Amino acid sequence: MIEFIIALIIALMALLFLCMPVAGFAYFFLGEYLKGQLFLLPLLCLIGFLLYRQYVTKPERNRLAALSRWYNYPLSLSKKVDSTLWHRGFKKVINDGIVTTTDSGKHDDLKHCFQIVEKMAKDDTFNGFHRAFRLTGCHLEIKDSSGRTINRIV
Repeated sequence: MIEFIIALIIALMALLFLCMPVAGFAYFFLGEYLKGQLFLLPLLCLIGFLLYRQYVTKPERNRLAALSRWYNYPLSLSKKVDSTLWHRGFKKVINDGIVTTTDSGKHDDLKHCFQIVEKMAKDDTFNGFHRAFRLTGCHLEIKDSSGRTINRIV
């Protein structure tokens, strides 16, 4: 059965790209230009597709690869890449703040922030941020009041 399907596909391709263009040129020589154009249409579409791929798609792919190498960011992100790094980074900073703070107001604010981060982690809110930051090569730095970097995410 598979051999029959493969043979049928090969026969249809031969009809489209061998027989129809020959018939199209024959119609052109006979003076029937509209029928000739109709029979040459598959060949013209194939040529158009190859030219589009050569002069539009490949240069764009090469440009993206060069930008990726230049700015050191990934070409694409699969769905497997998620934002667990964001979750861990924010939770670590907040936990460190909860442990080190002595002010009860700041302590309550940090606990509230921690609950918000956990809710955002459950809702996959960070995934969109993570993909955007990874594809653009941006990094997020969390700094303390004196300007020292506490944590760097992405």
